[in-house]
Amino acid sequence: MSAAKAKGDVGERAVARLLTDLLGRPITRALGLGRHDDRGDLVGYPATVQVRTYADVTRAIREGITDVRVQHERTSNHHAAVVVRTRAHGWLVVLEPEHYARLVIDAGQV
Repeated sequence: MSAAKAKGDVGERAVARLLTDLLGRPITRALGLGRHDDRGDLVGYPATVQVRTYADVTRAIREGITDVRVQHERTSNHHAAVVVRTRAHGWLVVLEPEHYARLVIDAGQV
């Protein structure tokens, strides 16, 4: 296993634990990552999620958004997000405006 793959696996497990704690439901890593029909890194709730642990946060967001868009098209999930680890702020969730708006609407805040 490459160092980058191992780092990514650790990041995915960390985000799965974090979201499990925050949401109060089990969130796990998706099996079969990297397949041609990849649907995101995590399962357990209706969102397509891409986890990135790159040192270059701008690259992580750019590549993560590109990947999550493709993966999201393969699902019936309402939301798509990239979860990025930063040195200064820990884990951050990046949403495109359309997914943020849908999240607010689905939460009944509009």
